[in-house]
Amino acid sequence: MTEETKPEHSPYAPSASNRWLMCPGSIVLAPVGEEEDEPSIYAQEGTVCHDIAAICLKTGVLPEVYLGTVVDEINITQELVDGMQMYVDEVKNITREIGAKGGKVEFEVGITDECWGTLDFCTWNDDLAVFVDLKMGKGVIVDAEENTQLMLYAIGGLKYLQKELNLSPQQVRLYIVQPRTVNPVRRWDVSRSELIHWFQDVVQPAMEKIKSGDTTCVPGTTQCRWCSISATCPEQKDYILAEAEGVFADFVPGAEQGVLSLTDLADLLPRLEHIQNWVNKVKEYAMIEALSGKKIPGYKLVEGRSNRKWGADENEVAAFLTESCKIKAYKESLITPTQAEKELGKKVATQLGLNKYITKPPGKPTLVPASDTRPEIGASVEEEFKEFIEVPEQEVPVDLVTDMFSSIDTLIVDQPGEPKEVKELSAWDRLQLSLDAEEEKEVKVTSFSEIATGGDVVMQLVGHDNAVSPKAGTKRLDVLNMGKGGVTIKDAAKALGCTENMIKMHLRYLNEQNGWHVTVYDTGEFTVK
Repeated sequence: MTEETKPEHSPYAPSASNRWLMCPGSIVLAPVGEEEDEPSIYAQEGTVCHDIAAICLKTGVLPEVYLGTVVDEINITQELVDGMQMYVDEVKNITREIGAKGGKVEFEVGITDECWGTLDFCTWNDDLAVFVDLKMGKGVIVDAEENTQLMLYAIGGLKYLQKELNLSPQQVRLYIVQPRTVNPVRRWDVSRSELIHWFQDVVQPAMEKIKSGDTTCVPGTTQCRWCSISATCPEQKDYILAEAEGVFADFVPGAEQGVLSLTDLADLLPRLEHIQNWVNKVKEYAMIEALSGKKIPGYKLVEGRSNRKWGADENEVAAFLTESCKIKAYKESLITPTQAEKELGKKVATQLGLNKYITKPPGKPTLVPASDTRPEIGASVEEEFKEFIEVPEQEVPVDLVTDMFSSIDTLIVDQPGEPKEVKELSAWDRLQLSLDAEEEKEVKVTSFSEIATGGDVVMQLVGHDNAVSPKAGTKRLDVLNMGKGGVTIKDAAKALGCTENMIKMHLRYLNEQNGWHVTVYDTGEFTVK
């Protein structure tokens, strides 16, 4: 593929990989780059902040010089400036921390001829490569662990380092910097060989499905969140209706102390979120259709409620209220802390000691998954938060993600003790980045690809008596805990919001790296002991 024939958008965009890895039909029905006629205000805001942050890293200019300006119709507020400064500071800290030998800001990485995208920042030394992605959205928290967009970028970045600089670091570190969220800097460490296995076990099979003409739609929470045809997808509708039926199947009125137990709620909440997202998308689609002039049977457009406002010149209204009505036209009030900080600038506000005059009351209680990094509120909070109790919180996702994905024709091979060389592969599906001889002996991929195909395959991977648990808070630990009780690969994938091949990869590593005994049955069920 030449620059002249290269399409504007990558057919397999890394930023959309959480969609096409799980749902091959989405590539045909909602091609990358055709999701929206016009980018949303949130997407525009993200693009502008990325551009400014890149300029700041390249030139040393501070983000605050853009405060109060308008860039591509986006007002650069103090909040955006603070977010960009946090990202710039974090990039500099990472570079110093690893003793970096080099770095690149906002450059295109190619994973395959059909997969490429723009990486925000990468830096490296001989042993470690670090890849950083800036997210300015605040409605949906983006995790670094098993972030498929960053993992694909990392593969492209490793390819660049080996081809252009003759470097092959064996450890990789991925960062998400999302300034306007709680715990804004998130990190995940992974080895070079793990990334290679992931590409072979997860990405490659997904690409093969798509290339073979498979247009099957596979609905689910992760892949449907940003899909542009989610509201009109028949498979999504059937999936949601079946999910809703399952959610309320055990609804038994009259149970003691309410109809749902705490265990029921723990099971229902994540499923309700997916249902609610779909309902909102259907309503939005219906409104768009109605506004375009189409008639939806049984519905009509009407004028909603609105608040009254002055329809005359402000000075004229003020004079009328003061002279004729004998009332005050203006009510003076103290400006807010945010207004004061914006007026002074964050640095000056800190120097003057503005914070000692500011207090922050408790926020409205929000029920979130246990994995959320915010500290838990005490068990008895009814009195402290009584003003909020009757008002349930609903968070609306505001961050939109756009980009592109991949397949591989060029392979960088690192031969131990020999000069690095570039080899051209005859097919994209034979990806193998550099592996040293010892790592190659440990790979047991083939048999795992046969699991849960409906045949009579039974697999046993023997571990040892000193098995160790994966790191706390990781999906690999979740797979281990599920396996202790026995669960199918399909159900585990659904519970963790990933592909079945990703579960298989975790099972292999639980055996190879952590020493656990893994058994997989022809029903797709697995146990870990």
